[in-house]
Amino acid sequence: MVGAEAIIKGTITEFEPNKRGRGINLGVALPSTPLGLRVGRNGNTAHVGMDISIVDATNGQVRFSHRVQADSKSGGWTLGVDHEKASLGGDSFQKSPLGIASRNALGQAILAIADDLGGLPWRSQVIGTDHDLIYLNAGETAGIQEGDTYRVSTVVRALVDPATGLLLDTIEREVGQVRIVTVRENVAFAQPLSDFRVKRGDYVHL
Repeated sequence: MVGAEAIIKGTITEFEPNKRGRGINLGVALPSTPLGLRVGRNGNTAHVGMDISIVDATNGQVRFSHRVQADSKSGGWTLGVDHEKASLGGDSFQKSPLGIASRNALGQAILAIADDLGGLPWRSQVIGTDHDLIYLNAGETAGIQEGDTYRVSTVVRALVDPATGLLLDTIEREVGQVRIVTVRENVAFAQPLSDFRVKRGDYVHL
C-alpha cells in the first residue's frame, strides 16, 4: 500500500450458470418399422456481473465506479432412436458458458479500469535536495528516463473537510522545471533548469 495512488476493488454480484435455458425436440416415426427417430436442440445461457471501483489511496474516496456484466451461450444436439420397448440416444453439449462469461466480464472491467486510470495524472514527490541535485521517489519502474523534463509544484494550501478530516484537494503553485540526470530502480536524480527553491514533499509531474 505504501506509495499507492489508487486502489482497485471488484465484487462479483451476479453468478448464474443457468440464467436461461431452451430446448426443442422433434420426433418422427419411420415407415414400415417399429422405430422412431428423435432429434433435439438444447441451449443454455450463463451470466456474470461485477461491480468495480477505483479508490483514491490518499483519502479513501471513490474516483470511478462501473458495473460490468456478460453472458455466454452454449448449446448442442441430441439424437435418439426410439422403439416401443426401448430408447437409445446421446447428447453433444458444450458445458463451459460460465467460464466464458467470467472472462468476458473481466475483459470489460480491465478496459474500463485502463480508461479511468489513463485520466489520472502521474506525479512523484521530492525526497530531498543536495546542492544542485533533487531526489525523486520514482525511478525506472515508473518509466522515468534520463533527459526527461518535469514541472515542480509546491502545495500552498491543503483543503481539508472540517467535518470528516479528509483531504479534498490541494492548491498548488508551479515553481520551476527539472531535468532527469540519473535514474535508478525506485529513485531518480534531477537538476533544476532555473534558480528556484525546492523542499521535501513538493510534487514533480508532467
